[in-house]
Amino acid sequence: SPGDTAWRDAGSPGDTAWRDAGSPGDTAWRDAWRAAADGVGTAVDGVLDALPGLTAGLLARDLVAALPDGALLVLGSSTPVRDVDRLAVPRAGLTVLANRGVAGIDGTVSTAVGAALVHSRGDLRGDRRAFALLGDLTFLHDLQGLLVGEGEPRPDLTLVVPDNDGGGIFAQLEPGQPRYEAGYRRVFGTPHGRDLVAVAEALGWPAERVSSSAELRDAVAAGGPRVVVVRTDQRAEAELATRLRSGAAEALGGA
Repeated sequence: SPGDTAWRDAGSPGDTAWRDAGSPGDTAWRDAWRAAADGVGTAVDGVLDALPGLTAGLLARDLVAALPDGALLVLGSSTPVRDVDRLAVPRAGLTVLANRGVAGIDGTVSTAVGAALVHSRGDLRGDRRAFALLGDLTFLHDLQGLLVGEGEPRPDLTLVVPDNDGGGIFAQLEPGQPRYEAGYRRVFGTPHGRDLVAVAEALGWPAERVSSSAELRDAVAAGGPRVVVVRTDQRAEAELATRLRSGAAEALGGA
């Protein structure tokens, strides 16, 4: 009874272990979920593979696939962390960090720089490289994180920035509906109108634009410090989200 048993701290060792948790039950329920996941994955890949160029969702999937084993990946909030969660194929060999899930953009560049320096410490083989996937506003909000003082270590960090000129996630939510078009761009789209390659170079970081998965793989292999900008479009991203949901729903209907 509760009165006869002392409260056990989570860090204390146990004195009893169950060797057998019982025989497995019917696997049909588990198998149905696995089949549904496989079907949705195939449908999602079909939609992404049919895209004419690199855009945010395809970028998330292909970036995760292209990273070397042992790499660190820092995810920005809002769209990047959601895209990786929904669209990237799970894999081993990565350390993934995010500041605060899906909300809040403060200090993300600084987080990535600091994490990259720690991650690569003592690395003699060059396989503990660091990458970050963060939106354009997240990137601009913490530009001071790119400043590296004279004599300070420079991180082997590649920042990958999908640039849709503002807060693109809102195009996928209620404010992005056509009836709000008149005020959407100023209030929610919040265009910044900046050349992110020029901004990065002004702060001493080599930078480039890529527009295909092949160019992305080359940029990933090039090493850091580096900023890689991928031009995307808010409305196209919203339309892609609709196609992905439709494809997943159709796949589940046949599961």
